[in-house]
Amino acid sequence: MNHILTMSLLLAALCLPAASANEPQHNEPSAGQEQATQTEPNSLDVDPRLSAHDFLSGRGIVVRVHNNWPTEPAKYKLVEVELDGLSVCFDAVEEALGKIAKTAIVVVVVEDQKDPAVAMVIGDCVHARYYKKGGCFSIWPWDYAGKRSAYWSFSDALGQAIAKAEVQILVSPTSSSKDPRLALNSTRTDEQGRVKTAIVRSDLQWFYFVVSHPDYGKALVKQPLNVTDFSAPLVKTGSEAEQRAARGIIVDSENSPIKGATIQCYSIGTPGGGTLLRSRTSSVHDRVITDNSGYFRLYLPIDNKLERMGGELIPTASRYDVQIRPPKELKVSPARQRISNHTEVTITLRPPQEGTEGKYFHTFTFEDANGPITEPERLKRIEVRIWSKG
Repeated sequence: MNHILTMSLLLAALCLPAASANEPQHNEPSAGQEQATQTEPNSLDVDPRLSAHDFLSGRGIVVRVHNNWPTEPAKYKLVEVELDGLSVCFDAVEEALGKIAKTAIVVVVVEDQKDPAVAMVIGDCVHARYYKKGGCFSIWPWDYAGKRSAYWSFSDALGQAIAKAEVQILVSPTSSSKDPRLALNSTRTDEQGRVKTAIVRSDLQWFYFVVSHPDYGKALVKQPLNVTDFSAPLVKTGSEAEQRAARGIIVDSENSPIKGATIQCYSIGTPGGGTLLRSRTSSVHDRVITDNSGYFRLYLPIDNKLERMGGELIPTASRYDVQIRPPKELKVSPARQRISNHTEVTITLRPPQEGTEGKYFHTFTFEDANGPITEPERLKRIEVRIWSKG
């Protein structure tokens, strides 16, 4: 039985008038009374949305107000306002809060609710709306019965379920890594690596999931709202695949570990000169995140090309083409380089050179089949041309 049908029956029952103990009972209605009963509408046939509108109007609903979400994605204030029928009105939120930013986002989730009837209508919906002066939004759920998966599924780079992982759920207006993200909530995967899906009615149409597990590490995966299966660029500690992953430590110029840096892989060069690309179940935006020690481990999810190469794992001595980005608050430059998976590496992120702040800056590494080219005479013979489109 889907959520709206269940809710319809409950609301209809709540709206039925209670029979009086002194009301006379008629075991044998007359012919005229029988005819009147047949033409009377059935209370269960009423429009559930209209019933809910009348029943909930004036009841309290608890909302989260993210006033400064671009810089503090998990910080919000809880306020309770009266429903206008089935609608949350932004003017009521502003009045209850006292002051609201023009860029604020108002979020409604079931776990914050005090009123069981309000919680019943919200169900497994999550509402996230930009503040609009004088505007409102409805909490009435969409009926997704038969149109969506009941779960989000998370697997590692080899397709194995990541059980009992912590999953932080965020949303963003676009797929750009430069855009801020708003934190909705955190949960854990079950034994099959699944998390119950939420119906999200939002002005922010991209999901981000931060998946972390002590046996795997930490990764960020990103997909649009309609995707439900995710492959994180992680493999289990102690597995054979761990030795085929790109791994190491990110530090600053003082050799202090950098926590929260992200490492993203675009492709892998194999010892024989081939190229491996990510699988279609993963996103080009997926990346791993360094831990408190600056450590990372990344294994790119690959399509079945490895089987045609005569193996199941990425070959030893393969080179991962990676982009390293520091946390925004650190004044160090990002880096892009190729790292071999035959040993752990240490990558140093340095401050921008004087006069390059706010400008594009990049250090190039040139390689041949034997690895990086470092001899000055050979480097002098390399010609680099840079042009821009248009």
